[in-house]
Amino acid sequence: MGTQGSYDSGYEQEVKLRGGEALVLRVIRPGDEAGMVKFHEGLSPLTVRRRYFDSMSLAARTKHERLVRICKPELERECAIVAMVDGEIVAVGRLEDHAESGMAEFAVLIVDAWQGKGLGRVVIEELVKMGEKRGLKGIEAEMLLGNTKMRKLLKSMGFEVRDDFEMNAMFGVKRFDG
Repeated sequence: MGTQGSYDSGYEQEVKLRGGEALVLRVIRPGDEAGMVKFHEGLSPLTVRRRYFDSMSLAARTKHERLVRICKPELERECAIVAMVDGEIVAVGRLEDHAESGMAEFAVLIVDAWQGKGLGRVVIEELVKMGEKRGLKGIEAEMLLGNTKMRKLLKSMGFEVRDDFEMNAMFGVKRFDG
């Protein structure tokens, strides 16, 4: 697929949430491994289950080999951003291109203390821009069926949301025009 475009190592953007909280969005970097460990320490078991569809231990989530891969995406098919507050990572958003379909799968993970403040919307809006810049046909995500907050958010952002009761999952899809 495309390249990261303007989402290179120099990409950084200051944003304000609806409550006035200031944060910085930037591309994830290889040096973010220690910050990602602290980030994962801020996730509750429910948040982990909603993201990974199962429990996943802190040790498994913060394994060095895994974090090295996460902090250095393959730019030809992946891009990732972090939201930073006072130098700490509070959210991560990722796109992974699927060349055969022209779509990309997206994922968003937010530390519990920052959920419900509009940060998910900000990160997803940025992932949409990234997908468009990469020349994708759209982006999609798979989530746990009971994640009603994510369902409401995606619908409010123009995503199609469909349920798959056999998989206990819902799928959010946003196709780009043109």
